[in-house]
Amino acid sequence: MLLPIRPYKKRVKIGDIFVLNLGDFYLFGQVVDTGKPFARFSKPHKVVIFNHKAKAEDEWSVALKSDHLIAPHFINNLGFSRGFMPVIAGCCPQDISEEEVCYLKKFPSKKYVDQQGVPCEKRTFIGMYGLGNYLTLGDLVSNALEVSR
Repeated sequence: MLLPIRPYKKRVKIGDIFVLNLGDFYLFGQVVDTGKPFARFSKPHKVVIFNHKAKAEDEWSVALKSDHLIAPHFINNLGFSRGFMPVIAGCCPQDISEEEVCYLKKFPSKKYVDQQGVPCEKRTFIGMYGLGNYLTLGDLVSNALEVSR
């Protein structure tokens, strides 16, 4: 379960590194795109989460060398403004190649699509086709790490 740290009230930018507090450890993520339409939402933030557990908030540079924990996720601004995802640094974005990612679109029928909504084959990383928030992000991270929510 994500725990609040401190609100971040500034505008989120591409390359921003944020921290997630999961109680016993921290995870880090990065904003890899922002403001481009996705799944009929006009200005979502595309974020990635790194697979590196840390004991302190300042260990973010080590996390950037880690693999991604989950597929890129599109979220709104609530996680930042409510303090669950405060930005702690900025760096060059570490995105996943679009050839490795597809999204599961469940409505009107289940199918895999690329970022533009065009049907594609199932790929290495499978994300949700739609807008999430810090709660859906927390659930995906908890499921990937097999920790309680």
